[in-house]
Amino acid sequence: MTPPPTDAQVIAETILGIAGMLRSSEALVKKLSGWKRIGIVASVLWAIGGYVWGASSVVTPQTFLLTCWEIAKEHPSLPENCAAEWQRYLKTYPDETRMYGLIYALVPIPFGWIIFGSLLGAGRWIRRGFAS
Repeated sequence: MTPPPTDAQVIAETILGIAGMLRSSEALVKKLSGWKRIGIVASVLWAIGGYVWGASSVVTPQTFLLTCWEIAKEHPSLPENCAAEWQRYLKTYPDETRMYGLIYALVPIPFGWIIFGSLLGAGRWIRRGFAS
C-alpha cells in the first residue's frame, strides 16, 4: 500500500501541471491569427464596457424614490407607500445591478463572434470566387 502524497508532492504536481498548461497555451496563442487576436481584445473591452453600461442602466434607489413620490402626487388615489417600496427595492438593487451588468457584458459576445465570423467567412468565399 502506498502512503498518501505529502503536501510538497501535491504542490509539485500542481506546479508541473500548471507549467504544462502554460506551455500548451503559449503554443495556442502563437497559432492565433490577427483577426482572432483582435476579436479577443474586442471581447474583453466589450465585457468591461458592457458591464459598466448594464450596471448603470438599472434605476438607482434615489430615482426610484423620486419617481414613486411624483406618481403619488399625480395620482392621490394610489396608496402612498413609497417608503416601503423603496426599502424593498434597496434589497434587490445590488443583485439587479450585477445581473444587468453581466447580461450586458456577456450575452452579446457570442453573437458578435458569430456575426463577425460569418462576415469574414463570406468575404473569404467571395474572394476565392474571384481568384478562380
